[in-house]
Amino acid sequence: MKWFLLVWTTLWIIFLLTNVKIIIEYKKAKENDHMHLELQFLFGLVVFKFDIPVLKLTSLLEGTPVKAQTASDLPAAEDQEPPVAKGGFFLSPRMVRKVLQFLNRLKLRAHDLQEVAKFTLSRFRCERFEWYTRVGVGDAAKTGMVTGMFWGVKTTFIGIFTHYISMRTTPRINVIPAYHTTEVDTRFLCIFRYRIGNSIIAVVRILFKLIKGREGIWQNTLFRA
Repeated sequence: MKWFLLVWTTLWIIFLLTNVKIIIEYKKAKENDHMHLELQFLFGLVVFKFDIPVLKLTSLLEGTPVKAQTASDLPAAEDQEPPVAKGGFFLSPRMVRKVLQFLNRLKLRAHDLQEVAKFTLSRFRCERFEWYTRVGVGDAAKTGMVTGMFWGVKTTFIGIFTHYISMRTTPRINVIPAYHTTEVDTRFLCIFRYRIGNSIIAVVRILFKLIKGREGIWQNTLFRA
C-alpha cells in the first residue's frame, strides 16, 4: 500500500510539473483560410491535433438570427402566452432583466477574476511568434497606406501581447506590400508552453474568489437585516 501511494504521488507530481506545448497556426492564402491547433503532453508522447476550417468557424460565430415580434403580432389577452416564432424566440422583459442581473453580478466579480486571469496569462511562455502578411489593394498609394495601418495594428497587438505573456523569443512580424495586385495573405504562428500545475492553482484561486464573494454578499445581507 505504501509503494502504491508513493508511486501515485510521484506520478501526480510529475504530471503537475509537466509542460503543455500549445501550437496555434493560422493561414490565409487567397480564398483558403485554415486554422491549426495542436496540444502536446508528456514531452510530445501524447498529441492532440485540431484542424479548423475558418469557414465553419465563421458560421458558428454568426449563429442563428433572432426574430422579433411587433406589437400587432402580440396576443390581445393578457393571460395568453405569446406565440413563439418559428426559428426564433420571444424576448420578454423578464428575460432581459435576468440577463442584466447576470451581467451586473459578472461586473462585480470581474475585478477579482482579472487578477486570476493576469496570473494565468503570466505563466504562459511564448517560444515562437511569427506573423507575416502580404497586402495589396490594386493601387500603389492606397497599398502604402494600408501597409502602414497593418504595421500599426501589429505593433499595438505585440505591445499588449508582451504585457501579459512572458516572451522567450523575439517576435517576427512583417508586412509586404503588393502594389500591383489585390490580395490579403497572412500567416500567423504562435507556440506556447504552459505548466499543468498552474491550471490547478488558477482553478483554486477562482473558487476561492467565488466563495469569498458569496461570503461578502451574505455578510452584507446580515448587516442590512
